Amino acid sequence: MPVVAAGPFSIVFAKAAELLAASPNFQELVGAESAAEALPRVFYPGCNVEQGPPAPGGVLYKWPGLTTQTRTRQLSEQGTLLLTLYGELPDPRYDDPREELLEWSNIAGLITVDMLTLARCPIPAGNDFYWGLIQVTEFETDWLAEDETNVDLCRVSTLLLTWNRS
Repeated sequence: MPVVAAGPFSIVFAKAAELLAASPNFQELVGAESAAEALPRVFYPGCNVEQGPPAPGGVLYKWPGLTTQTRTRQLSEQGTLLLTLYGELPDPRYDDPREELLEWSNIAGLITVDMLTLARCPIPAGNDFYWGLIQVTEFETDWLAEDETNVDLCRVSTLLLTWNRS
């Protein structure tokens, strides 16, 4: 029986995954026509990238020293999660690798704009936990080589997601 992300330190993964899957640009990245179709392409907490990155897709995870989660007695919460987006290389490839990187940076940026916009929407009725994304910080947008992952080249973008719920 699979474990459900329902505890106070794990529900943040499920809610962040729902927000990511609701992004129209993420749905386009993974070839999905709805959030429900895109959700299985969001992996959490973490993913064994050495077995092959989930390209296209996204991985949500915590990393010591980079991510936090704080809960108060007044039931307010805040924290950070890491999100790495994985995308396949364009076909056909660009002649200039800078063009490929720029295109990937645009795609990753549009996904974050979607997520921030969706996080501003009214809280759905009956939701006992709402994941309020308030900030996205880009760490790296690049591509992984086969010698780093044991798979063909893929594009990556690592982002720090900051959230708050009071």
